[in-house]
Amino acid sequence: MSERSEYLKARARQDGKRAKESVNYSKGSPAAHCGVCKHFTPPNACEKVEGHIVPSYWCRLFEKSRLISGALTRRR
Repeated sequence: MSERSEYLKARARQDGKRAKESVNYSKGSPAAHCGVCKHFTPPNACEKVEGHIVPSYWCRLFEKSRLISGALTRRR
């Protein structure tokens, strides 16, 4: 692993983010994927998981956002 990769992983952990491997980050389903998760930050980030996030993927921290008046909002 490169020095840069190690640095980014250490920084993510400091920010409280989890490694993809620890949350079963994998292909999602039409109903459950990062693009509709409350933790997803477009275009390719997550509040909970480190690294580049693919909107069509999923992890076990998934929590579906809700749709209000045609706009996707986050549950808090």
